[in-house]
Amino acid sequence: MIKIPSGPSLEMWEVDLDLEDKILESEAEGVLVSLVAGCVRWYQLRSANGTGLDVPVAVAKATRDFEEANDHVAEFIHACVDFGEGYSVPLTQVNRAYKAHRAGKETLGGRALYGRIAAHAAANGHQVTKDYRTFYGLHLAEQPRVEPYQQRLVDSWKGL
Repeated sequence: MIKIPSGPSLEMWEVDLDLEDKILESEAEGVLVSLVAGCVRWYQLRSANGTGLDVPVAVAKATRDFEEANDHVAEFIHACVDFGEGYSVPLTQVNRAYKAHRAGKETLGGRALYGRIAAHAAANGHQVTKDYRTFYGLHLAEQPRVEPYQQRLVDSWKGL
């Protein structure tokens, strides 16, 4: 998924409901030229470097920020997983802890979860391996860690 940052939203009175028709009537030729030029540029980039599109810096940053803010696996790892030599944990326990952490929200399947954990560990310099039953190099935290902002929210509920 690519997140494209946008500017401010328009007020309802500023919306031109006939804009599509106006563009097609007066700019169809220019739109077609622009589309063909974009296709040619895509083909040139794809031939040169295999990617096809240059992603603007702002779009890459917005996408990265969005993914980090919405990465529930990274959130689970941060809250519930410790890395270290000599640690090990059965895959089934990791899966149960992950599902409990998600508290009924949508979860990844086991293989996808384990792959994401392994990729996160590798990206952060942790030595983690697994066989068909066990993760090595990590274990589950005895008590899930809570971020300070989360703790303030929990504390505010206690008074209710």
